[in-house]
Amino acid sequence: RRPSDMLFPVLFFFLVLVPLVLVPSAGAPQPSSDFFWAGDGATPDWPVPECAAGDAKRFLARSKLSVIVTGMMNSGTTVLSDLIMNAPGVLGAFECGVLLPRHPRDLDTIHPFFEWLSGPPKQLMWGVDKKKLQRVIKTATCHADVYAALYDLSPFINKTYLIVDKTPAYTWILRSVMRRAPGVPVVVVSKKREDQLASWGKRGIRDEGQLDLRYDQGVAEIDAALKQHPDRIVHVTYDELTENTNTTMERVFDFLHLGPWLPEYATMDSLNAKYAAINARLARPFLPPPKNKDAPTIISQGAQPPGAQPPQAQRAAAGERRNNNNNKPPSSGDSSRH
Repeated sequence: RRPSDMLFPVLFFFLVLVPLVLVPSAGAPQPSSDFFWAGDGATPDWPVPECAAGDAKRFLARSKLSVIVTGMMNSGTTVLSDLIMNAPGVLGAFECGVLLPRHPRDLDTIHPFFEWLSGPPKQLMWGVDKKKLQRVIKTATCHADVYAALYDLSPFINKTYLIVDKTPAYTWILRSVMRRAPGVPVVVVSKKREDQLASWGKRGIRDEGQLDLRYDQGVAEIDAALKQHPDRIVHVTYDELTENTNTTMERVFDFLHLGPWLPEYATMDSLNAKYAAINARLARPFLPPPKNKDAPTIISQGAQPPGAQPPQAQRAAAGERRNNNNNKPPSSGDSSRH
């Protein structure tokens, strides 16, 4: 063979095959409405904006963020956050994901979380004007500035409540999330493997190999965060939450300094009273479904997926409006009464 006959195979090997093996993949995708965000929780320390570089006191004062609630999707985060939000002075709307991007200026690339921040409060979203939110994130120096905007601009919070951020997607990058929010306490809930996989399976997610991998990654990241920040995290299981509600929530409330846990909080009446006050202020009914007296002790009536208001809630609201109209005394100028 002539030397030139070997040229093409050699070039093909070095120019095509070797790069395919050696070139790293292009980074994790941003979170979306897909089931998982493939964030790498084991990533070494990412650059953090200056004001969040360990200054816990300043971050807490600026952000008005009271607690981060996280755990894998469908592991009990909604029930847990609902129970927490029965405490006076704290509240949160649907998942906000403020701490998902490395820098707050990238928040408008994180979908659908950015849309939920400007979504309507009647669907339990934050209701911040999108243009104002854009201006905030483009000038923000750290993530605390975005939370401060939620506190100031969200009609749901209305400068009344400290913020509860319940975002399951934080699970897989929990250490990074905690670096971006120094000093903020974190409550994590988890299920046993078989229960978690069953919950995902009920929602049509059945790639068992992928689910096992994601479960293992989530558990590993939670464990690593617990070791790195043992004083900032309390970890509860779903079984503890449902079988020993009072004991578990006493531990959570004590950790968060929310005052005493009251057993009546498990009825969600206190949380529903907050929703009723917001409803009255906005004059647009969006209350969760009425409490079912025959239901178990824990009645989760908190954030529903945007746009998914249960039919019974819609019927109850419509019936209440009809009753109010029927009982309303006619005014002198009400021609419909004549």
